[in-house]
Amino acid sequence: MSKTRLSRWLSQLEKFADRSWYLPLMAGLTALDFFILILPLDGMVMTSAFLRRPRWFATALGFALGAWVGGMALALAISHWGEPLVQRLMGDVLGSPYWLKTAAWVGQHGIWALLGLTLTPLPLHPPIAICTLAGVPLTEMAGILFVGRITKYSVLCWLSCRAPKFLTGKN
Repeated sequence: MSKTRLSRWLSQLEKFADRSWYLPLMAGLTALDFFILILPLDGMVMTSAFLRRPRWFATALGFALGAWVGGMALALAISHWGEPLVQRLMGDVLGSPYWLKTAAWVGQHGIWALLGLTLTPLPLHPPIAICTLAGVPLTEMAGILFVGRITKYSVLCWLSCRAPKFLTGKN
């Protein structure tokens, strides 16, 4: 799917933000993104929160749960199939400056490096792969991944809901 088609599809999908199936679908897409690597998640989170303003925390929670499910599915798959799966899913990332910096940071700071990266817009695939291959317990990764993503998405949602008031000067 081209980026133009994806953008149009996401724009069409936003028309249904008030439907009961919208948030579970967004959570599912968030989980799926850990394997297909193409969705603009931060933009989807902010747009969804803006469209669902009274339910901004539910939006953050839905996206965080989706990220948690996707991240843990990726970690479980890597723990089962190991480096060949990492090669197949992230072949172009292996050996890149981001991979090497992330590996060094995880080596230096351990699981806390994953927490720091969950708060950024950087992709989580390499840090999850590195932590999994390094033998970090999946239970620790699960907790860190959820805490980091619920924090990040709560801040993004809260800011998205308040940006219009801030920009117009109306409290």
